[in-house]
Amino acid sequence: MNVAEKAKQQGVINNLISGEDAAIKKAVTQKDGFRAKIQDLQTNGTRDFSAQYVDKKLQEIQVEVLTAMQTAYTDTETRLNQLLGLLQERDAVLDLTNPALSVALSIIPTLGAIDSTNPGRQFDEAVKINANFVHDQPALRALRTAYLANGIQVTGNIDEMIYDAEKVIENLKELAYQGFVQDGSINTFAVAFSKFAALEGMTTEKMPDPIGADEAMRRAAGL
Repeated sequence: MNVAEKAKQQGVINNLISGEDAAIKKAVTQKDGFRAKIQDLQTNGTRDFSAQYVDKKLQEIQVEVLTAMQTAYTDTETRLNQLLGLLQERDAVLDLTNPALSVALSIIPTLGAIDSTNPGRQFDEAVKINANFVHDQPALRALRTAYLANGIQVTGNIDEMIYDAEKVIENLKELAYQGFVQDGSINTFAVAFSKFAALEGMTTEKMPDPIGADEAMRRAAGL
């Protein structure tokens, strides 16, 4: 896969990441709607209806919540599986025809000379090199090998840019299941997804469910 093909595929990956960000926000909006219904019934329901009727309606809303959140999880699981397939295809082969990679590999051996006079500059130069390959995992691994082969230990935090796509996506699916279907937190999933998105050069919402965060704090405080 050449540079142009990778750029096109990256556009699809970015769209999926943006789509998941929007899906998380949609799920939170749905959940807020159910929360409002529950709050209204608990506050005003017994004033207008019998306790038995209120309990029945609360149970119906809980079923609606579970159904909506299961749908949200299924949608997320599908999108994450699509992402994994694209990431694995994108990262299967190192593109040796990429001129940017050739330039970077030629610069790396020169960084050793900088270190003796200005260690901070070596780090800065490595960061600049790495920034050109934000979501190119094979290239980042090649750069890391080049740094080590040339005895350069200050690698511009390149290890933080390299990840195992399968492990990351499987963890995200587990957190999504816990957050949407079980008693976990949508925010916990959103934070983990945001970290993954950042590795792909994207920004997503880290705390989409403020009400859920407040509820978690209240539960932790025994309220």
